[in-house]
Amino acid sequence: MTEDSDFTVSGALYPDGTSGRLKQDDSVGPGASYTYRWEVRPEFSPTDGDAACLTWVYHSHVEAPRDITSGLIGALLTCKKGTLTEEGRVDVDRDFVLMFNVVDESMSWYQEHNIQTFCSDPASVDPEDPDFQESNMMHAINGYMYGNLLHMELCQGRTVAWHLFGMGNEVDIHSAYFQGNTLLDRGHRADTLSLFPATFVTAAMVPLATGKWLLSCQVNDHLQ
Repeated sequence: MTEDSDFTVSGALYPDGTSGRLKQDDSVGPGASYTYRWEVRPEFSPTDGDAACLTWVYHSHVEAPRDITSGLIGALLTCKKGTLTEEGRVDVDRDFVLMFNVVDESMSWYQEHNIQTFCSDPASVDPEDPDFQESNMMHAINGYMYGNLLHMELCQGRTVAWHLFGMGNEVDIHSAYFQGNTLLDRGHRADTLSLFPATFVTAAMVPLATGKWLLSCQVNDHLQ
């Protein structure tokens, strides 16, 4: 970009040696779309000892803490060559993505909108009040609270892959518990997976028993 340029971009600048008015991948405006394509080089792909697909995340970098709290985050999978076909994965029946997060809605871009929309007396709300800030701490899985996570159906005897990640700060230490089932995590059998901020876990499960099972975080404060 030259000094006399009137073109400004915002977001995460990619060091790909390109710039100018036609460079669209550094910033995508409201209502616009852009298709990104990445080449996963062999040194970044899953190794022989890894699961067929590994879990990563992508999120907005404009103002990361507020963007992530507002929902601008998601999972990104990198898979071994030959794992994916037009019909889907060849090695598992289904993929499930779970984000464990204590969402601090005081940091959300939507805080003022939420106050005006959902508070019975918006004028009386003090965003700096400690009790109000505590009420904005939402213990969630994929953004859902109070057992309202969308129904997930697994088939008995068919392998599924779980892609888990945690985000947030020091309160985001999670212990994801899969009642009545075990998982294979990096060669170890477990029914609980530990998550910390910015950690990603990929695990496989073969459901052996039919029924309805509980998925929860075993950290007492989160469970309550």
